Amino acid sequence: MRKSCLVPIGLQHVAEKDTTVGGHFIPKGAVLNGTIFTIHHDTRYWDNPDEFLPERWLNDEGKFVTKKEGFLPFGIGKRQCLGESLARMELFVFTTTLLQRLSFASPQGKTLNLHHDTTNPFFHLPLVQDILVSVRA
Repeated sequence: MRKSCLVPIGLQHVAEKDTTVGGHFIPKGAVLNGTIFTIHHDTRYWDNPDEFLPERWLNDEGKFVTKKEGFLPFGIGKRQCLGESLARMELFVFTTTLLQRLSFASPQGKTLNLHHDTTNPFFHLPLVQDILVSVRA
């Protein structure tokens, strides 16, 4: 969810009053837009943020750990996705079922590209490519 954030820009907000954040003046009425993609690739939160490293989610005992800072796949605050717990459960069940029953690999002589399609600036859609899927014995 960090590497393939579907909507990398997030929702727009409007400043309710004049304020200063990090030395930058933001006037009342200014339209603000957070970039989730930037947060998900911020080196303050992620070592080697451009690399796909599933092991970063495991502790020393091999148990799954959830990072809180720098990880916002469902947004944050009062506009956070209401369906987050349902979506997480569905993703877990769906992914586990796929990985238990199927094997995924790149076809012989080809490599998989885990980057997104850059032709659409508003959504991170996967690149069209061949993937070999086979039923596990």
